Amino acid sequence: MKLRITIEYSSGESAVGTVLTPEWVKWEKMSGRKLPDITEDNGLGMSDITFLAYHAIKRETAPNPMKPYDAWLETIVDFDVERLNPKGSKSEVSEG
Repeated sequence: MKLRITIEYSSGESAVGTVLTPEWVKWEKMSGRKLPDITEDNGLGMSDITFLAYHAIKRETAPNPMKPYDAWLETIVDFDVERLNPKGSKSEVSEG
């Protein structure tokens, strides 16, 4: 599942990160959850979304350094999430 997360910072600037496989693997290790476990009733929380965004932006802006996660988190005022594969995952397509 690809997500595009736009982060708005307190400075008025924004950054966009596209969540790909590397971020999902890190998220699974951190959260103890698996991607197929995400449902409408059991979705992603704010900590999940900011974790994914941080790592996507970090990957996409490498080798430029980023603040540590907790310091970066303090600069966020809002975010927007867009799912990039609206037709569903492979499992959703094969079931429907």
